[in-house]
Amino acid sequence: MKKRIAIGIVVAFVLTFAQLPFAEAIAKTNHQVVVTADVLNVRLGPGENYKVIGHLKMGSNVKVISEKGMWAQILYKKKPAWIATGYVRNAVDKPVSKRVGVVSASSLNVRNKPSLNSKVLTALTSGTRVTILQEQGNWFMVETGHPIKGWVAKSYVSFQKGVATVSDLNVRTLPGIGHRILEKLSKGATVTILTEKQGWSKVKTKAGTVGWVANRYLQAGESKQATEQKRSASNEQQTPAANKRPFEQQKLGRADGAQKKAEQTRERQNLLNQRSSIAKAKAPESNSAETLKGKTIVLDPGHGGRDSGAIGDKYKTYEKDITLSTAKLTAEQLKEAGAHVAMTRDSDKYIPLHERAMKSVRASADAFVSIHYNFCEKNACHGLMSFYYSKTKDMPLARSIQQQITQSTDLTNLHVQFGDLQVLRDNRKPAVLVELGFLSNPSEERVIRSRSYQEKAASGIVQGLKAYFQSGKN
Repeated sequence: MKKRIAIGIVVAFVLTFAQLPFAEAIAKTNHQVVVTADVLNVRLGPGENYKVIGHLKMGSNVKVISEKGMWAQILYKKKPAWIATGYVRNAVDKPVSKRVGVVSASSLNVRNKPSLNSKVLTALTSGTRVTILQEQGNWFMVETGHPIKGWVAKSYVSFQKGVATVSDLNVRTLPGIGHRILEKLSKGATVTILTEKQGWSKVKTKAGTVGWVANRYLQAGESKQATEQKRSASNEQQTPAANKRPFEQQKLGRADGAQKKAEQTRERQNLLNQRSSIAKAKAPESNSAETLKGKTIVLDPGHGGRDSGAIGDKYKTYEKDITLSTAKLTAEQLKEAGAHVAMTRDSDKYIPLHERAMKSVRASADAFVSIHYNFCEKNACHGLMSFYYSKTKDMPLARSIQQQITQSTDLTNLHVQFGDLQVLRDNRKPAVLVELGFLSNPSEERVIRSRSYQEKAASGIVQGLKAYFQSGKN
């Protein structure tokens, strides 16, 4: 009995100490901040595991009395409390309207503060679209659709201009294919990008029309101003290991003429590569394309809720999050092509495997696509694969989609494989499970977590479905 009591006391002490907000050094401060989120949680301690004790609305002005990592301590109802620093700005900083930018560097660090000495949270690949939330000096605070928000060097975010990649690109009154067409853009037409929403961009055309176009038919363009900024600003771009030191450590004006010329050449090549990869992933918006018109496609974003799926080794990307975002991008493209789309889940919730398969039957699906990202013990694993269960019912669909996602993403083709998986085994309709890259590979994780990659993967799935139905093998 005495032994049990002693153990209980130790456990209670450990649990109590673990919840104290003073386990690591807290930096004292004293400044005002303004809430930039619609609603910001106020917590008992500096971390997401602490209880939410209240909320602050956008625009609320609060005093920060100390900071700990990415958390700020405030007084809430006259008592100490904590808020996430990623959702506030200094009261003296001027906020900017939410503009859409595109990463123009091959790899761009996202930091927790606007400083080269601050912690790197993640890295964005070339072509990643970002929403600019805030501006401070030579830095932008950005978000990419992933929960992480952070600071990037302004010099490597281009914005405001986009180029139509197809002929007769519809400019609509609102985001969505069901809305009225205001204007049609010719291929190569330049527009000013005003903002972005759910795969659509609000643009202003040369004729002065303001409306919405589908993102995947816009190619990012760089203004001369952005190019000039890149030539002179200190660089936050990650460069090959052959360089003597990272670009982000080079001070303003330190590079000589030869370095500048090499940098400009590299930037031009980055842009050409970006344009090439985007062009390969995008198919024109065509009113005559009716391959998928009337078809019912069930999309199954893998995992969800208490089932997180794989978690990336380096960036801690949750598989359940990116399967859902990829499925939503795929659904948007399918609907534009005239297909009916049903989702096994459209939010972060747990759905049993047998229910996912039954959704295909209840929806009278023409095809079922389960979307996943892969993981293996060796972080060198890389590439794409697709699984089928029935050679006659599923294999033709798997082969068609595998071929197209390989072409659209440029990842290694690991081909189609037999998989004794419940969502395929219990499915009476043509079904495939796609693995769109390895979260266990740090380099591949950095790529596949970006919206630009997921748009390419979605395009490959859609093109694979088109090819499958055109082949007559269904």
